[in-house]
Amino acid sequence: MFSRIRLRPEDARYHRFLWKDPESERVKVFQMDRVTFGDTCSPFIAICTIMRTAHEFGQGREEAVRAIQNNLYMDDYLDSARTTLEAIARARDVQDILRKGDFHLTKWISNCKELMEALGGDSSLPTSAEEYHFGKDFFDAKVLGVRWGPHDDVLIFHIDLG
Repeated sequence: MFSRIRLRPEDARYHRFLWKDPESERVKVFQMDRVTFGDTCSPFIAICTIMRTAHEFGQGREEAVRAIQNNLYMDDYLDSARTTLEAIARARDVQDILRKGDFHLTKWISNCKELMEALGGDSSLPTSAEEYHFGKDFFDAKVLGVRWGPHDDVLIFHIDLG
């Protein structure tokens, strides 16, 4: 996510690093033009940029903007809806708004087969909900560091008592 955000040219000069060429032993100076993972300010910049993207490109889609503001934690988007159609519409709106800011949501998982199939048109997404073994084997996904079993809609905590 951080690498999607460009630095202003006047700020990029503070993101220089040295690289020693192994063949010539010369030290070269390079300059980043994107936000990097290790910077202390990177999470703040990322969240501000995403919120600005939602504000700028979300006109007329206030529900999707609220979903971005309230249901996005860094690059994890967690949401629920009363109906499948509502979930599909909101997921598509959220994807579209964020895509306009060069943020691309991938790796969708849901306990609703219809939603997974509706989002499956993108080549970066699974082509079939069957890949997630709906109604078959137990499978869990990691969501914000917590395991979630979408088939039974349960949170799973692994505790080491040893």
